[in-house]
Amino acid sequence: MKARFTFAWGGPRAGSRGSPRNCKHVSLRFSVCCIFLLLFFCAGAKGSGKDAPETDGQKKPAVDYASLSPVKFRIVNIKTVTSEKLYDRDGRVIDETVQKFTHLFKDAKRNVEHPIDPRLLKLLFKIAYHFDADVVEIISGYRKTPKWSESYHGKGKAVDFRIPGVLCGKVASYARTLGKVGVGWYPVVDFVHLDVRDQSYFWMNRSGRGKHGWHRPLARKGGLILDGHWTQAWDAPGFVPPYPEAVERAANAKDDVSLRRIQKKRAQDRRRRRVKNRAASTQTVQKNKEEKKEEKKEEEKKPEVAGKNDAESAQHGKKGS
Repeated sequence: MKARFTFAWGGPRAGSRGSPRNCKHVSLRFSVCCIFLLLFFCAGAKGSGKDAPETDGQKKPAVDYASLSPVKFRIVNIKTVTSEKLYDRDGRVIDETVQKFTHLFKDAKRNVEHPIDPRLLKLLFKIAYHFDADVVEIISGYRKTPKWSESYHGKGKAVDFRIPGVLCGKVASYARTLGKVGVGWYPVVDFVHLDVRDQSYFWMNRSGRGKHGWHRPLARKGGLILDGHWTQAWDAPGFVPPYPEAVERAANAKDDVSLRRIQKKRAQDRRRRRVKNRAASTQTVQKNKEEKKEEKKEEEKKPEVAGKNDAESAQHGKKGS
């Protein structure tokens, strides 16, 4: 090693190991190592910039809002067909359209209206433009729910819909990439649930019409990554989040086994509590019945005792006279 270093800096000494023949091998190895190191660093630099998001200095694709066509909606609950345009030429949301959707998304059974979240409409129009939909069928919008319910339908932040001619699985997979959304896929009833929320949550439910089945939670790691980088610009038509790996994860979300186990345990605990509560309620009902029977018996005994007392007092009065 000493001779090799002397060759690198001061040349070989006569009769040492650092002869010209050995030093040629050393210099060749050194050059090969340098080439490998150079290639390694170049590949790392390219990989680091692969999934990097666009900076503010880079140009983003502008949306030509004037060329956006109206979207046709078929409202199933109120049996209405209408074509609406959400954006004006400058890309601003039209307030009249938002107010109109409060009537279109109303609870038809109770005839109750509620303001609809504008972001929900933005996402609905974005999905329609993405699939170039001829018509969007609205199954359910606002639904009046009890005060204790946490349903997003009762807050005007959820909609159940389908796009005829497009598989609901494809619609759900695309909706999961929008960021800060709740997406439920109902393959048996054939519709997609979409809501706006602070933290994404995905699920699939195979229950039939009018039945409450167990919904299967889907992995939401990709959705949570998108939530962390989400901005309002993402809701624009045609915008694709600059995080391809997270988008692919969210679109192809599969069963979340760990979350499913937790939910099963919770459901089992609820069932046990219900059984205990029912048993306790039946016991209290039986006790109340027994107490009522005893009270009735006591009330029936009271007039008999009073009659006996009156008879005894009358006999005592006759004897005294």
